[in-house]
Amino acid sequence: STQSTWGMSRKRKSIRQSLLQGINSSGTNSQGGLTDEDNAANLAKRMFEYYNKDHSQYIDNFEISSMMKDVYSAIGVKFDPTEEDINQYIKTIDHDGDGQINIEDIEAMLNKYLV
Repeated sequence: STQSTWGMSRKRKSIRQSLLQGINSSGTNSQGGLTDEDNAANLAKRMFEYYNKDHSQYIDNFEISSMMKDVYSAIGVKFDPTEEDINQYIKTIDHDGDGQINIEDIEAMLNKYLV
């Protein structure tokens, strides 16, 4: 059981690193940003599928917390977001202003910050 848990942890870390590093070397520029909107759309889809554990149309607060932890972990910072942190993050990336995070919001965020 320990081995399978460790294996799942390694797999999750690998998936997380892949998501956070972008689509692939041909889809990123020398600064690590995405080169175009198609790559941003592809990454948004992959991120949404990865974090949307309940397969709903939205990423809920628990799922956003997981996303935030992964992003901070990728830069070497341990972070346990509070409800206030999560709400602020939602406000920041909620492109359409409906108070929920959907795939279009993630794509808009990637286009704004990485393209």
